[in-house]
Amino acid sequence: MNAAPQTLTPDERQALSAIADVLIPRFAHMPSASDVELCGPPIDRALGARPDLLATARSLAKQARGSHAEDIVREIEVDDPKTLNAVLQLMAGAYFMLPEVRSILGYAGQERR
Repeated sequence: MNAAPQTLTPDERQALSAIADVLIPRFAHMPSASDVELCGPPIDRALGARPDLLATARSLAKQARGSHAEDIVREIEVDDPKTLNAVLQLMAGAYFMLPEVRSILGYAGQERR
């Protein structure tokens, strides 16, 4: 029996990338999810910290194939808020771990006091 891969496939990344741009659009001086290639290495890092979100991300990617990302986000906002919350945690976590995003915000990370 083949075990499911512990990372996202290229198709899953593509589907989630469109959703990520709906959730994290370019705004003022802040880059969008696609500007920082969020669904590449950054999401892998976030999934390393939260492997429990991989199944949800995969399920959402499957649901999103062939649909408009805005429609999927609106749909899960109403019909499946738990999935929306999980995906927001995953994507926001990946986004705010990025050095370039933290630099824009002026946040150097936790410091010992």
